[in-house]
Amino acid sequence: MSKLEIDNRFSKLNPSAWKQMIQFQLEGEDYAQQMIFHSLEGIDIKPFYTEEDLNQSIDFAKRDWSIEESIAVYQDVEANKLALEAIDLGAESIHFKVFTPNCNFNLLVEGIDLNTIKVHLCLQQLSEELIDRIVSSQLKQVVFSIDPLSKFYVTGNWYLNQKSDLKLLTTFLELIQQGFQPSLELDNYSIAEAGANNVYQIAMVLAHLAEYLHYFEAENKLHLLKRVTIKLGVGTHFFFEIAKVRALRLLIPSLLEAFDVEISYDLSSKTSSRYYTAYNSVQNLVRSSNSLLSSVLSTADTVSGIAHDSLIYNSNKSSNRLIRNQLLLLKNEAGLNEHQDAANGSYYINYLTEQFSQKALGIFKLIEKNQGLLFQLKNGSIQKEIEKQHLKELELYKANKEVLIGATAFKDKRERLKKVAERKPFLVKKSRKTAIIPIVKRRIASYWEEKRWNHE
Repeated sequence: MSKLEIDNRFSKLNPSAWKQMIQFQLEGEDYAQQMIFHSLEGIDIKPFYTEEDLNQSIDFAKRDWSIEESIAVYQDVEANKLALEAIDLGAESIHFKVFTPNCNFNLLVEGIDLNTIKVHLCLQQLSEELIDRIVSSQLKQVVFSIDPLSKFYVTGNWYLNQKSDLKLLTTFLELIQQGFQPSLELDNYSIAEAGANNVYQIAMVLAHLAEYLHYFEAENKLHLLKRVTIKLGVGTHFFFEIAKVRALRLLIPSLLEAFDVEISYDLSSKTSSRYYTAYNSVQNLVRSSNSLLSSVLSTADTVSGIAHDSLIYNSNKSSNRLIRNQLLLLKNEAGLNEHQDAANGSYYINYLTEQFSQKALGIFKLIEKNQGLLFQLKNGSIQKEIEKQHLKELELYKANKEVLIGATAFKDKRERLKKVAERKPFLVKKSRKTAIIPIVKRRIASYWEEKRWNHE
């Protein structure tokens, strides 16, 4: 049967005809009330989309993605062992988050083939001595990264102070002149975990990057910025998460063009724990599958997950292997490393991408107009806005307009965690002096689980 004959078998309906058909099926119910979903981002979602809803064609070049293993480094020998085991079991990229101040970088990457495995060392310390040890390591195939601004808004304090941190950051980035690969790492993961909606997350990435661009432009050192890694938290709202990453793909080149600078950037997505539950934690496997698939389809460069039981148990091989195997299935069984752009052609996803881009750009411009991200962190307006968005979403779950299995519905009341848990799955508050109010992570389920925990 020819293509023309197939086409003639199906009548084409315009948007008005589709809407008319839906209204007929509603039997008198209000179309707007029953069929329009009002998202937290301020976007009205219709029941169907057509080519007429798009203002531009959105298509990205074919790209592969890497299965990444995230490892917290407190002891270099143990972290190296975990990395080698992960590589043997399918990891293609290793992201070390280095907390220990005296880490032996060479020992940390010992036995790893740096020609085939991407290794990224995200440093949680900043000092002249640290920079000297990077030089001494001669690890020029490894990406070293740091982000003083993230440290500032996550903890409420700089490493030393603003002036010293930015000066040391400049010295760190100057390592590129010696053949090293210094990089900025923008921690937007913490923003997602704190409860910012998808549009605000995008705007925060732009504002974060712009803050550095403004600084280095003023210092006449924009040429030092050659590489940026953006860490993104990916939740469970499948199509929205895809559109979020794609919107960043559209906006970041425009921002770099405005500063007339060329920077290589990677979008690194990681499963968010915001929608994880401590009780009935097996459900987190479903949540992580959703998040990982949306990450893959969104054009992320690297994808990683967090174990389903990581809220209550320390890192263990079995749970880590489960999350890694989810990615291996997507890549090797589903063949999702070979697609051109799987989300392209979806009117709905492209519409969301366009809407997210426009709204995020508007918020970013407003942040810039009001003296930028750093200024608004200091006056607390960023923190207030994120908390407001968190509470707005929480209210949906409290009103049963959204459901979180294991926390708000289908709870196993017989389950007990307090005696078997290796860690407390709630935010631990510590009294300390900070320069600003820190942006803290907030899980939705904590509202119900903390009460349940206390009454076990």
